[in-house]
Amino acid sequence: MKHPAYHLRPNKAIDRFMLIEILKCFDDITAFEYIGFGGPFLEDFRLLHQYFPAMSLICIEKNQATYKRQHFHKVTKNMSLLQMPYQNFLSRYDFRKKSCIWLDYTTFDKNCLSEFCDTIQRVQEGSIVKITVRSDNEEDSIPQYTENILSLISTCIKENFSFDKKIQEELIAALNGVIKKEETSQSFQKRFLAEFAEYLPENYEQYLKNSNQQKLLIKLIFKKAVIETCTGDMFFLPVNCTYYNDQTEMMSLTGIVINRSQTEQIKLSLSKFNFLDTAWDSYPQKIDIPMLSLKERLKLEKYLPLKKTTGRILHKALGYNVMNGEKQSLEILKLYNDFYKYYPVIGKLSL
Repeated sequence: MKHPAYHLRPNKAIDRFMLIEILKCFDDITAFEYIGFGGPFLEDFRLLHQYFPAMSLICIEKNQATYKRQHFHKVTKNMSLLQMPYQNFLSRYDFRKKSCIWLDYTTFDKNCLSEFCDTIQRVQEGSIVKITVRSDNEEDSIPQYTENILSLISTCIKENFSFDKKIQEELIAALNGVIKKEETSQSFQKRFLAEFAEYLPENYEQYLKNSNQQKLLIKLIFKKAVIETCTGDMFFLPVNCTYYNDQTEMMSLTGIVINRSQTEQIKLSLSKFNFLDTAWDSYPQKIDIPMLSLKERLKLEKYLPLKKTTGRILHKALGYNVMNGEKQSLEILKLYNDFYKYYPVIGKLSL
């Protein structure tokens, strides 16, 4: 089974640290057990064991080939590896203690939503549940075609509008690509709306205008599913929602299953978490960091952390753009100020 290189994705690594920071807010970590999917390299399990060595770990995997690779990467003898679909595990497992569960999917469909709802119904009070789903169209984005068109038009202009046959063919192909992509995007949107029809909020059309609105729509779909699932005093309180793109755009929602009467107490416990967001109608937090060399990171180190920044101080310190233009550079350096502590170090090691 082919897997993305999860252990080499910097924005994904920061999303993992969001969960670590939430767990740090609780005094008795041994009260939790961690349950997740892991993938072939068990990167989240390695990190959890590094920070909380006493925490029990359970990995669920349905693919046999991946399951065999997990045995090779097993991080501790106190970790259980189970080969089965998650739904089978959920129906059989006796949740006797608080759980920290990460449902990490590569797509977003009704099955993901169903397993999420079933999970928050079965876990103990005080359990943390995190779900990650794909938040963009499953096809490539339109801007790639737009860039091709602009490049070709620029070539034509530079040649005094001299359209030779090859450029004409390439330009027509690019234009056709945009048209086809737009049709595909609309088709995807129709399928998405049909699949989640029962969970769509009122006036959902307003959330279809752009990608930011669409991410908020996904969050509101989870909200409606939670309201329908949680009855009585139990409730799922959102505490963090992020999105990131390591070649594929993903969105993560993290929350805690609590008694409604404990809401303010839980918020107080999580007050040390810098990215706390308990509102359902707020936009997800963007995770994005620039690809910096170690030398660049050391250069910026003495300026960090900045309490408030537009990225301009860091941009001035470097003296050049780290993205295509100054505006993009300022935006990503502002985010770097937020997440630099979690920036992974990836290097070559000779053994």
